[in-house]
Amino acid sequence: MRLQAWQVGLDIQAGFARAIAVQRRRHGWQLRHWWQHPLPDFTLREGILHETAPLIAILSFWRKTLPSTLSLRISLPAQRIMQQRMAAPDVRMPEPARSAFIFAHAAKQFPLSIEHLVMDYRADPCGDNQMVVTAARQQEIEQWM
Repeated sequence: MRLQAWQVGLDIQAGFARAIAVQRRRHGWQLRHWWQHPLPDFTLREGILHETAPLIAILSFWRKTLPSTLSLRISLPAQRIMQQRMAAPDVRMPEPARSAFIFAHAAKQFPLSIEHLVMDYRADPCGDNQMVVTAARQQEIEQWM
């Protein structure tokens, strides 16, 4: 059996940073590790990163404990992202035309121009034939890189 990469989720909020690592196994998921560290109050205010040193120290420590093969997903502060639901395009539409159609339609629903946004989409688990499009400002994403 091939060793599966760890799936790591990272949540950074005012006052704390949390991470959880899971690994896919034959009969489901296995919890590999979880972490929670406090952050000074001045690190993150209103979803904006003001002081990076404490966060970098925590992330550097975590990185040393993680395997070299992993998949990381980061949760951005909720007040800094936008979401819209929309009807999904016809399932027969091939990629990349499908993505282009979704992004073009979604761009009309967000208050900023598409040049200033980074967008992603997924099927809505609650809505029949619906998509959920998530957008964040490009500068917000760059701040976290």
